Amino acid sequence: MNGNAPELDAAETPEEIGLPLYSCEYAMNGDFFSEFSAVSYIKAKIFIIIFTVLNILFSLFNIIVGNYNTAAGYSVIITFLMYIMYFRIKKGVQLSYKRSLFSYGNDAKTTTELFEDKILSTFSKNEKKFFYYQISGLFETGNLILLRLQFNLYLAVDKNSLNADPQAVKEFLIQKCPAVKKKKFTDCSNSRRLSLIFLMISTAASAAALLVCLLFIKNSI
Repeated sequence: MNGNAPELDAAETPEEIGLPLYSCEYAMNGDFFSEFSAVSYIKAKIFIIIFTVLNILFSLFNIIVGNYNTAAGYSVIITFLMYIMYFRIKKGVQLSYKRSLFSYGNDAKTTTELFEDKILSTFSKNEKKFFYYQISGLFETGNLILLRLQFNLYLAVDKNSLNADPQAVKEFLIQKCPAVKKKKFTDCSNSRRLSLIFLMISTAASAAALLVCLLFIKNSI
């Protein structure tokens, strides 16, 4: 809770005197970007998990039926494509952070304010207004609440600097965002880690499939 918040008359609400219902301030530094980027890996995580399973099944099937070249070749290609997806996301996050540093310097301050009818986001003195109907998804990490807008843009709310209980803010947002189909927050804390884990599994499976296929091809000559 924010101990510096002004005292309000019992008959007044924050909105009536021009104050936000909820607010927070945080620094756009490296630690923030690292945690914020977790939301970028949600779709990649799903894709990588599905194609890792398919890759293993596809390789096993083709080894069993004797299609060794197909099993080895496609397994390596599928894993390679998953790596491209993973590192494109990682590069995009790093590029966004570098742009922020170049434009605003280190640790630029951002304020997010939630009013009854709008959201104000102030980044390095540049203020943007958003409305709750524009939010299409609700996500969270250990320290952040993330609100998805169009074009895969996100507004962040820092749980640690909120002037209220984060759970109360989450319940408020669930009620205020009509375009959100799933009336709950998706935890994306482990999306990046799970993506990398399944990439390693796919890599191991591809290496094993390649080795087995080479052994079978050598023995069949």
